[in-house]
Amino acid sequence: MQKLMIFFFIIWTIAFPLLAEDDLYLEPQKKIQVSTIIIDPGHGGLDHGAVSQHQINGELVSLIEKTITLNIAQILKEHLEKALPDKRILLSRDNDTLIHLADRITYFNSIPLELDETAIILSIHANSSYNKNRRGYELFTNFDADSLFTKILKSEFTNTFGNDLPFLGIMNGNHYLPRNAQVPAIIFEMGFLSNEEDVKMLYNPSGIEKSAGALARWVCALLQYFDDTSFVARFKENADNSDVVDMNVVDMNVVDMNVVDINVAGY
Repeated sequence: MQKLMIFFFIIWTIAFPLLAEDDLYLEPQKKIQVSTIIIDPGHGGLDHGAVSQHQINGELVSLIEKTITLNIAQILKEHLEKALPDKRILLSRDNDTLIHLADRITYFNSIPLELDETAIILSIHANSSYNKNRRGYELFTNFDADSLFTKILKSEFTNTFGNDLPFLGIMNGNHYLPRNAQVPAIIFEMGFLSNEEDVKMLYNPSGIEKSAGALARWVCALLQYFDDTSFVARFKENADNSDVVDMNVVDMNVVDMNVVDINVAGY
């Protein structure tokens, strides 16, 4: 018995250093990079999204969410193509077309990516509320946003709009898009069509250009944040790869106990 134990001990002392040496030559895990940015203008076609009318400078102005989101998205795409020539910048729609939510998800989740690549989705919307005084911008995500993520976001929009545009927060939203997307997804509610101050600030040609510019600068900073924090690798580890279920619903986002924000047809 003693001889057998000595034999195994000798084998172990020879084999273990060899195994440890082999480990030194294992190929390091590749870093996952964001290769594709998908800009998703909310609504389209028969789905108008939020609609409002306001008296601005003595003129009755009609606003339709599907048009606003497309205008912002098209300008944002131009900015990102210039700023990030090595990235693939895609639009889920580039005209007034109705794309059902399940079809959007199928498109998002079928974009070809290498093992060390990911896409991110930025879905652009305009908010609306029964409370006409409610205003500002907010986000819904399929991941937990930390304080640095929030700081980067607020910094860019404060630099653009000052403190006049309130920040309402970042919520881990249980909406159709973030719930079913297999890559990091962000719903960005730019401001409230139901609020006159937000309309004056955001939803005119100058405001749309400023909004697109702020979004572009934020996305560039966001990619650096993703890279520095290995965020994408952690997201992939925790990703929920559940099947897409077509839900024909109206999403109602309860943001606080007194206000319900409504965005027709959901997202």
